Amino acid sequence: LVLSNPYIRWIAALFLLLNLVNTTGEFILATLVEDRANEVASGDPGAWIGSFYGDFYFWVNIGAIGVQALLVSRLVKWTGLAGVLFLLPAISLGTYGLVAFGVGLGVFRWAKTAENLTDYSVMNTAKAMIWLPTSKAEKYKAKAAIDTFVVRIGDVASAAVVYVGLNLLGFGPQQFGMINLAAIAAWLFVAFQVWRHYRSADTEEGAEEAGDDGREAEAAA
Repeated sequence: LVLSNPYIRWIAALFLLLNLVNTTGEFILATLVEDRANEVASGDPGAWIGSFYGDFYFWVNIGAIGVQALLVSRLVKWTGLAGVLFLLPAISLGTYGLVAFGVGLGVFRWAKTAENLTDYSVMNTAKAMIWLPTSKAEKYKAKAAIDTFVVRIGDVASAAVVYVGLNLLGFGPQQFGMINLAAIAAWLFVAFQVWRHYRSADTEEGAEEAGDDGREAEAAA
């Protein structure tokens, strides 16, 4: 089902790139946090790291709740799928652009907070909406394959990028930020293809409904 439908193939590519970028971003964050912990808490860096992540995920979850409650429905109403589909890669582009320019942990943590809370709220809505034009079999079978197998491929791809970057090329956070920028460029292209196919399917569905309404009206006349 995934391979036979061009629209679903684009969805699979979208999920793969999303996870590649996000997982690599988590590695960048962990690297910066560990470096800072070794600088400021030489006695007990583990406690500092735990405190940092507790505060980080507190604001991520608070922000995600607020955005989901107050913004997402309005964004869908005003912009349709485009607004919720393109917002996360746009924020990710800014987030890793900052990393590529060498910003420190103080700035990156808030950019990453914005990225994560958008992923957990706005992007989750987009992930549900893109399946609306598909068949029942595609919703229950192809979606399950993408949510498990393809998402994990994205994680494995990120692990491969990190392994090669660290062990063979000696990359630091800036270089991994540049890699993410390249992946986000591909992600934006794929998101555009998903949106284009979604609009096409939605238009065809509307035309079919209009035709059915017309036939019913003729029959009634």
